[in-house]
Amino acid sequence: MFDLFRSRTKSVRYLLGGLLSLVALSMVVTLIPGFGTPSNPNRDVLATIGDTELTSAQIHRSISIQMREGKLSNDSVKYMLPQMVNQLVAEFATMYEAQRMGLTATDAEVVDTIRGLLPQMFPEGKFVGGQVYKSFLESNGMSVQEFEANVRKQIVLRKLQAVAFEGEVVSPGEVEAEFKRRNAKVNINVVEFAPSVFLSQVSVPKAELEDFYNKNQARFMTQPKRAFDLIVVDEVKLGESIPVSEAALRQAYNEQPARWQSEERVKVRHILVKAMDAAEKAAAKKKAEDLLQQLKGGADFAELAKKNSDDPGSKDRGGDLDWVVKGQTVPNFEKTAFSLKPKELSGLVETEFGFHIIQTMEREAGKVKSFDEVKADLGLEVKRRQLFERMPALADQARAELLKTPKQAEAIAQKLGLTFARVERAGPGDPLPVIGLQQQFDAVIYGAPVGGVTDVVQVPGNRLVVGVVNTIFPAQPSKFSEVESQIQTMLKEQKAAVMAEQKMREFEKKLAENNKDVVKTAKAMGLKVIESGDVARTGEIAGVGSPMIFGEVLFTHPVGFTVGPYRVAQRTFFYQMAGRKEADMAELPLQRETIVTTLRGQKSQARRELFEDGLVQALTKQGKIKVSEEAMKRLLAAYGAA
Repeated sequence: MFDLFRSRTKSVRYLLGGLLSLVALSMVVTLIPGFGTPSNPNRDVLATIGDTELTSAQIHRSISIQMREGKLSNDSVKYMLPQMVNQLVAEFATMYEAQRMGLTATDAEVVDTIRGLLPQMFPEGKFVGGQVYKSFLESNGMSVQEFEANVRKQIVLRKLQAVAFEGEVVSPGEVEAEFKRRNAKVNINVVEFAPSVFLSQVSVPKAELEDFYNKNQARFMTQPKRAFDLIVVDEVKLGESIPVSEAALRQAYNEQPARWQSEERVKVRHILVKAMDAAEKAAAKKKAEDLLQQLKGGADFAELAKKNSDDPGSKDRGGDLDWVVKGQTVPNFEKTAFSLKPKELSGLVETEFGFHIIQTMEREAGKVKSFDEVKADLGLEVKRRQLFERMPALADQARAELLKTPKQAEAIAQKLGLTFARVERAGPGDPLPVIGLQQQFDAVIYGAPVGGVTDVVQVPGNRLVVGVVNTIFPAQPSKFSEVESQIQTMLKEQKAAVMAEQKMREFEKKLAENNKDVVKTAKAMGLKVIESGDVARTGEIAGVGSPMIFGEVLFTHPVGFTVGPYRVAQRTFFYQMAGRKEADMAELPLQRETIVTTLRGQKSQARRELFEDGLVQALTKQGKIKVSEEAMKRLLAAYGAA
């Protein structure tokens, strides 16, 4: 209903981290507010990098947000924490070095970046206005200055990356070796001895099930359940209750006359042949010239784009970029696109990305949109502005009143015009009225005591929810009828595991007797043989999965070689090499570009890691990085990682 609010996957008020993660070079860095602020002796400082500090409070907040979003679990935090801190120090050091090198971000670069990060602030290419922008950021707990300073820092970091980590050279020998590795194929015959293979061959009498239940009743308890009340702030319902008069809409229309002036625009499609350095340029130009000749000869533009364009954002749409206005594309591209007549084809257009073939499909001159044309959208926008403030405010008010009178949830919801729902008995994973299955809300409501009021939680559908616990029903022994199928599954799996082990031992013995012929032995025992066919490292063996489950060594075995028993988790295999097929070198030209890009990325990443490690060591020696061992110990101890 309201695009600006709906475009966020979390509540605008309650997920600052969601906004920051869009800005960041890495997820962790941008979840930390105050990056780059001067040192404050009242905070527990883990490390200082130049005049920037990393504090335990920042780490705590980062972890809290990532746990709330499901990116970290309680169990994983203590293992990830040291790595997280080290990575943050490295990234802060990189930022320090970028600033020391004099790298800067222009105002135009900042605007372009924000346009990409927050497209909802630029509907139809027009800025919504300073007040909406300011309110949006403030509702996330940030000022315009803080947000734009953060954006500026990330632009500088990207520039440093371009200087330090790009330009890796990949030799023809490396490309050939990687091509051979990727495209070598093996053919194997596999016999599996997993419990699941033998489940259909075992059964458990009901008397055995009942006997197991009687001896193990303590193992089968119902989950504790709760009765609770919900108050839901629903975007749609709240939006419908907000009246907007035509006079207010006309006032909003008249206050922003420049906004309704639509720019000249063109609907354009293109084919890009990428050339990011001098080594690629000649080959890229030749390929682009060949494509241009095909188009002039009547070839289908969309089909050529799908097969040949290096622009991942448009190639699957036949090169279609849809409508663009001036300022959205790089200068050479823009100049050509706006100079072409409808359906006219360009020559080769060179930009910093490579060589383009451009076709302008339609043109529209700029005009002033009438009030009637924008009335509907303007109405949604006016409501949207109010929703940004009203939804969180109402949720906070409902929670505050619940804290005072937890038994008056229904009356509070009615007074505030919100949705009320009563849950008589539910446990984790049960669907709830109004909001359905909500793991995030489960985490707070099933941890609260009787009378406890939850925090406000954002759930899908642009709803904010707060709950209060009325009753807790303790766990109770389950009836046999309630757990019979569960016990049956458990005992069948146990029996199947025993059978799998017995069959495996029998197979191993007979295999030796049959001169290690896997297929012959399997047929003699009535076992299924899985034939992989020719499969590469990235392929799939039906019923088994990736061939890499057997490790890299699989691709070095000679034909006829037998392996087993080979155990992976609860699965046990025997396999025999039936054939090998080396890579077809005639196909190398088709994959060369992809392989070069992959290898260059791998080298760039390795180079970046070496750069960061060396930079941290150098700045530490220079006294530019100072680490508080005591603060580090306290932080690690707080998460059981000491």
